[in-house]
Amino acid sequence: MTHRAVVSLLDADHEMAVRRIWDRLAGHGLEADLWVTPIPHITYHVAGAYPDNMVENLSLVAGETRPFRIRTAGLGMFPGESPVIYLSVVRSEVVDQVHGRIWESMEHTADGVNNLYSPPLWVPHITIGQVRGLGSATVDALTTVVSDLGPWEINLAELAVIEGAGPDARTRARIPFGSIDSEA
Repeated sequence: MTHRAVVSLLDADHEMAVRRIWDRLAGHGLEADLWVTPIPHITYHVAGAYPDNMVENLSLVAGETRPFRIRTAGLGMFPGESPVIYLSVVRSEVVDQVHGRIWESMEHTADGVNNLYSPPLWVPHITIGQVRGLGSATVDALTTVVSDLGPWEINLAELAVIEGAGPDARTRARIPFGSIDSEA
């Protein structure tokens, strides 16, 4: 079953900033261990399959959502056999509301839902990469590459649906938010 996700893509400046991080990590020999999803984004919902009318459902959510900003707050790691390194996204009322509306619109219609994205468990983040063999050389490379990362403010203007992983990942749909700007 192919994984699909409801996400917001990053604005152009921050997409390029994440790609520069990937390039710098590749320069330290970590290219093969990164880029599980080579499309910089923040994920709201993940499932194995969505209904045929998912874009229609998401269009209703997006139509009620104004573009907004998220803020990052440093580097984090989801532990495990292949730890995931990420930029932490600050939770705010707007971020939680958007996530909640998306979750409600998909919760009972999607199959194979990843409950780690459910509202009580969700950790908003921007994945930098999944790292195999987190040894001291990997930690040193990560520290070198991300040591100058300060907090980012990122404008989010749309929902998107991503399908697949690795080099096969692609954006299947893009649904713009309403037109009035607000700050998360």
